[in-house]
Amino acid sequence: MFCVPKATERGPVRQEADEFRARQNLWHSFLTTKGVYNFEFEKTLFNSIFGFSLAEMKCLVLIWSIILIATISMPTANCRVMEQNKANLIEETCKQTPHDNLCIQYLSSDPRSTHADVSGLALIMVDVIKTKSNNVLDKIQKLLEENPEPGLKEALSSCADRYKAILQADVAQAVAALQKGDPKFAEDGANDAAIEATSCENTFSGQSPLSNDNTAMHDLAATTAAIVRQLL
Repeated sequence: MFCVPKATERGPVRQEADEFRARQNLWHSFLTTKGVYNFEFEKTLFNSIFGFSLAEMKCLVLIWSIILIATISMPTANCRVMEQNKANLIEETCKQTPHDNLCIQYLSSDPRSTHADVSGLALIMVDVIKTKSNNVLDKIQKLLEENPEPGLKEALSSCADRYKAILQADVAQAVAALQKGDPKFAEDGANDAAIEATSCENTFSGQSPLSNDNTAMHDLAATTAAIVRQLL
């Protein structure tokens, strides 16, 4: 005759098994909810905390949750700090230029300014000069294709030469000087670009079709020169 254990005698075993499953389910639920579930990862971690009670498990899961949330939040906080530092540097730099709003507009719209120092900001502005010069040259070419009267054609051709000089001489000089750490020559290049724009405008005896472009280039170049001057 075999002895069959009474149900009451199996109570502690069942209770221990139930608590084990509760701990395992709690840990599995935590890993799955946090999006870091991996079977081998779960097994290793669970084995390492096998001896903990259910209450201790709950406390451990709470601690892990806090650590995970803090870890996820850190990159966001760092991004906010970087954005604030970027805005502060641009604002402080542009305050020392003759056209601070224009300065902020150009620099804030360029993603490179996020990690740029003052020299980097100056290089960004020189790139803007390059882009604007190419745009003006395209405009001049279209105006010349319209067969303007001789006086206007001559003025446009003269302006084309001046904007080519900005590209080939002034921009090249400014970029090379900034990369070599020689801000004085970079400032000279930016100032020359402003002079070329003014000279282009003065070439026209009557209404200039490039007035807005020349004014924009002059202000842009003067602003760039003021930024470079901060490196002296």
